[in-house]
Parts: sequence; structure tokens; C-alpha cells
Amino acid sequence: MKLMAGVISETEAKSFSDSGADELYCGLCLINNHRDPELSVDLAGLTRIIKAARNRRKPVFLAANETYHQSWYPRIVETISDCLAAGLSGLIIRDMGLLSYLRERSVKTRFILSALGCCFNSGALSFYACLGIERITVPQQLTPAEAGRLLHNRLGLETEVFFHDFSYCVNIDGACVLHDFPGAACASHPCLETYTLQGKKFVMPKPSRPEMMRMFYSFYKEGAQYLKTPRYGDFSHGAAVVQRALKLISLAGASASESEFLTAAGR
Repeated sequence: MKLMAGVISETEAKSFSDSGADELYCGLCLINNHRDPELSVDLAGLTRIIKAARNRRKPVFLAANETYHQSWYPRIVETISDCLAAGLSGLIIRDMGLLSYLRERSVKTRFILSALGCCFNSGALSFYACLGIERITVPQQLTPAEAGRLLHNRLGLETEVFFHDFSYCVNIDGACVLHDFPGAACASHPCLETYTLQGKKFVMPKPSRPEMMRMFYSFYKEGAQYLKTPRYGDFSHGAAVVQRALKLISLAGASASESEFLTAAGR
């Protein structure tokens, strides 16, 4: 299993690559990418990230993982073409209209399906493969057993999973309308709040840390090729997540059983 690390600066690109990340990805402020603007870079910043990564022989992917109005396609494609000329390795994409537009204009690069593409079954996998997707990001809401046909697909598509140890979306990210809900006491994540109805408290359920560790181990053993860490606004936290992810990949490879892995991971 290889690690794809999210970065927001040249400093992170250098640090995370030197720590052992195999691939990097980032967002560009010129293209909406499902994250706050401060978690994206400008074109000059992206160029510096690509240069730092190339010096370390690491590919860089760009998150263009929203849906866009067709009138925006020409500008987006022009920007993507500039990025590819600077050495970008590929796109993390959700909008199949944009993908078709890129292919019609002979823009050649690698395409990874964002988790926002909601590839939940083998039928969706075949659909995306026909459009030129080379790798899919498995939705966080699928257990390793449920994702079996995706992980063991015969279409040659690579698979990646998000790092559940520090990141987990309660709702289906590509269909969630709770982002930036007005008046939410819990920043922009009302799904994490506690609600009271008729005197009873309710919290949207999510896996415990031990359950998430079991899922990670199962995904590793089932052959998921990539582990993906999110982008953070804090360098120290992002570095800690990358180190933790690399450690768990190593422990999963060295462990003879799930119990052995959980014991080692808990130290």
C-alpha cells in the first residue's frame, strides 16, 4: 500500500515526500475543489509544489472534484493545461461532463475518481472505467467487505481509501448538504453536533477508533493500493497524520493477524 498525502504548501510537499509519502495532491484556488480557499494554492504555489515533488520523483495530482457549469469548462481546461505543462501528473475528478470535455480536446493525463463520485458498486465502477478513470477513491461509508468487488475488480482500476484514523465523514460526502449549515455550533459540521428530541439526545453514529483501525487493516489485506490523507490547515497536524499513516502501513504489512496489528497500533 502506498500513501497519497494532501498538501497545501511547498514546505509540506518537501516534508511529506521526505517522510515517505509516495504521491501528493493539492487544490488550486482557481478551481473549486470542495475545501475552504485557505486549503488551496495559487498557480505559482502549485508550480513550486510540483517542482519540489519532481526533485524527489513524486507525482502530484490536482483536486478538481466538484461539479461545474458547462460555461466554466473552457477556463478550467485552460488552467488544467497550464498545470500539466508545469508537470502535473493527473486530476482527481468528479464531474464526468468535464472529463468528457477534456478527452474531446485530447487533454492527456491520469484521472482519479474522487470519493465525491460515489462509486458504491461494480456497475458504477464499469461506468467510470468506460469514461477513462484509472483509479477510484472508495467511499468512506463502505466497509471492506462491501467494497470487495471494487477492490478485486477485473478492469485494472486502482483503488484508494481515506485514512480513517483521523478522518471520517458520517454522511455520504458527495450527497451531503450539511456543509456550512447556518448557525451550526460545531463550526461547519452540524453532523457532529448532539441533538435533543423529546428529551432524548441523538448523535449521528460513526465508527469508533478501534473499528476504524480494523477497517484499515482489512482494506490493507484486501489489496487497496493507496491510502489517502486529507489536507489540513496546520502543518504539525498534517505531518503527524502522515507519520501515523506510514506507521500503520508498515505495521499492517508486518502483522500476522488483526489482533497483532491492533496491539501494535495501539502502542
